[in-house]
Amino acid sequence: MRSYVKILFCFLFSQSLMVTPFSFVQAEIRGGTSPWPWGQEAEFPINSVQGLYTAEINNTPFMFSIRIIRASNTIKLLNIRMIDQNECRLMAQGVGFYSKTYVTGSLKDVHDSSKEAFQISLRVFDEHLLEPGKVDQKYIRNGQVMVVSVGEFGQIMNPSDMSSAPIRKVSNNPTKKCEPLQ
Repeated sequence: MRSYVKILFCFLFSQSLMVTPFSFVQAEIRGGTSPWPWGQEAEFPINSVQGLYTAEINNTPFMFSIRIIRASNTIKLLNIRMIDQNECRLMAQGVGFYSKTYVTGSLKDVHDSSKEAFQISLRVFDEHLLEPGKVDQKYIRNGQVMVVSVGEFGQIMNPSDMSSAPIRKVSNNPTKKCEPLQ
């Protein structure tokens, strides 16, 4: 129990050091580099989030392994791993914290501890809020699309400084082996 309290304290402390907290969102950003309707997120599907996901961020394919490590009525913590899908190499891992409409967390580079950590958030939007044709149908599940946003700590001044992309669940098993892209 003490280790979870320490993890939660470290996570909350790291979030307080951010220039702009994740709770700051613009009412709506559409078009341009960000077609996501920020501020209009659906309730996050925490009970079905565990699994293996794929996303292409800045033309680079990544996999994200998401596993619930602590779940109670008041706290839900997730282990999040970011994997380079070209090489099936673990790049970063860390802890995410669930809030009603999003998951936010920080990931640490596993190969170079001197590197800055990554901020990550996961949000879900209802399909009808998206501009038609902006999201490939393979990312839409049950009328919703999940979006992952990633940015380097210290480089984020507002939500548009993060790279955001739709994310697609490929397995309910977060430990499924990565298969390199051909």
